[in-house]
Amino acid sequence: MIKKGDKKATRTLTFSSNNNLVKSKRSQVTVFVIIAIVIVVGIVLFFTITQQGKNLTQQVFGSQEINVEQNLRECLQNDDIKNSINNILLQGGTNEPKLYYQYQGKQIEYLCYTNQYYQTCYMQKPLLVSYVESEIKKAVKDQVDSCVKTLQEDLTSKGYTLSSRNYNFEVNLANKNVIIKINYDLAVTKDNTQRFEGFEISIPSNAYKLVGLSTSLLNYEARYGDSDPLQYMILYPGVKVEKYKQEDGTTVYILTDRNTNDKFQFAVRSLAWPPGYGF
Repeated sequence: MIKKGDKKATRTLTFSSNNNLVKSKRSQVTVFVIIAIVIVVGIVLFFTITQQGKNLTQQVFGSQEINVEQNLRECLQNDDIKNSINNILLQGGTNEPKLYYQYQGKQIEYLCYTNQYYQTCYMQKPLLVSYVESEIKKAVKDQVDSCVKTLQEDLTSKGYTLSSRNYNFEVNLANKNVIIKINYDLAVTKDNTQRFEGFEISIPSNAYKLVGLSTSLLNYEARYGDSDPLQYMILYPGVKVEKYKQEDGTTVYILTDRNTNDKFQFAVRSLAWPPGYGF
């Protein structure tokens, strides 16, 4: 039999238990809120402080300042440009050969030539490096124009205002690179203004070394009518020099960089003998 006092004690005990349960739930909610705040703060710090977070933000929402030079570099350092350069080098440094020898499916320009017998050849391209640079420029012009146009359209589509003058470009052979130098007075404006006077894009190639060595071979052919590839390979062990005599008195030279496999080949007709001479 429960006494009246016992009922009051029971109610007090029940109220105390319920109160503790409410406090426990509130504590759990507080912990979850704190954890959520820490996660949110961590995410905000990740996207605002770390470089990886900034890159992700730029990819999703767009960068305030587009990297103009990087866009041009990515466009120009492609296989099409490299193939155009290599094709020039395989044709004697000429974009559209006119005085050439057909060899293994390639029209190879004569860089030293005479149509006479018993005579040494005459240099056809005395300033060979400058000539090859101008021929590469012709070959890549459409691709450079396309890259600049694509850059302009990309900037405009992202809300940038452009102020620019007509651009021009030149090609230079340098140590281990073909450099495309774009002269372009450009101002790009959105929240602020970026100004550019030009860009230099490097395409890996050992054309300069191969063309320079070829100039020495050609000078030897013009003076003496022949050359010794072995002597050149002793002096320049990094370059393989091949020489192939043809029946009509033509000689085909193929120079290959042993490290990169870059090639430069050209034709010569010097000190030729008539067919059947000596027989």
